[in-house]
Amino acid sequence: PAGPDPAAPVVATVAEEDPPAAGTTARAEVGAAVDRAPVPRAAYPVEEPAAPREDARAADAAAGDSGTRWRVEGRGVSVRLVGDAGEFGPGPVPPGRFLVRARFGDKPEIDAGTVSIRAGEESVIACDEAFQQCRRRP
Repeated sequence: PAGPDPAAPVVATVAEEDPPAAGTTARAEVGAAVDRAPVPRAAYPVEEPAAPREDARAADAAAGDSGTRWRVEGRGVSVRLVGDAGEFGPGPVPPGRFLVRARFGDKPEIDAGTVSIRAGEESVIACDEAFQQCRRRP
């Protein structure tokens, strides 16, 4: 005997109730509608591993000897700058505009802002874990 198609959505009628009182949790009624459709992959945040730098010396050479450097201010955060000239950890960096990629604690790496780095300056990138943002400190 063939049963129902397991990929077909299950449909049931659920009576509406008053919302649950504050401090309580709602319960699903037995036989409530269940969507068995696959959940799109984009619904789950997936951390992509950072691409390895093919040649760290080439990236440092792109920074040149302009004296342009940057460092991170903030506890428990790791940061890298990503731009047209490559990816850069704290240290030498060419002038330009960069996407700030930050990892706060053991959470996945996120886009945490953009910064402009000026030639010949040491820039400080300050990161705030509460707001999940990083910016160039004036």
